[in-house]
Amino acid sequence: MRTPELWTKFYENLAFLFYTLSCCDGDINKGEVASIKTLLEEVWLDLEPSFDKDGSNAAYQIETKLDWLLDVRPTAAFAFKRFSSFIIEHPAFMDQKLAENVFNSARRIVSSHAGRNKQELGYLYKLQETFRKIKPMMADASNSKNMS
Repeated sequence: MRTPELWTKFYENLAFLFYTLSCCDGDINKGEVASIKTLLEEVWLDLEPSFDKDGSNAAYQIETKLDWLLDVRPTAAFAFKRFSSFIIEHPAFMDQKLAENVFNSARRIVSSHAGRNKQELGYLYKLQETFRKIKPMMADASNSKNMS
């Protein structure tokens, strides 16, 4: 079930994916970070109505966690593993529309600065493979509104 707490965890883990795509080539540039903040506003804030424990839109966890990741600087591999582990542990949280939003956001991030490079394309492929693994267990999109 898609509880506000699980949405908050999803957004926190989504920040790990977005960080992965920004840092995997060894260079985190301002364009990629700006792209993530634009995606937050354009895609993620209005996706669903959950609030975090502080009463803020839960989607702001993307920005909060991203800022922390930019300070701590874990490896791209570690950050991707964190995101993919969440998805694999909660396959019914995902539905096709949410997976498409994630993948389209990922593509926008990697295209935001000087096109896609080999490392970024590799992580897009890994993301696609993660979604393929959980597809049989994903929530039915027709029922996902009831779970929001």
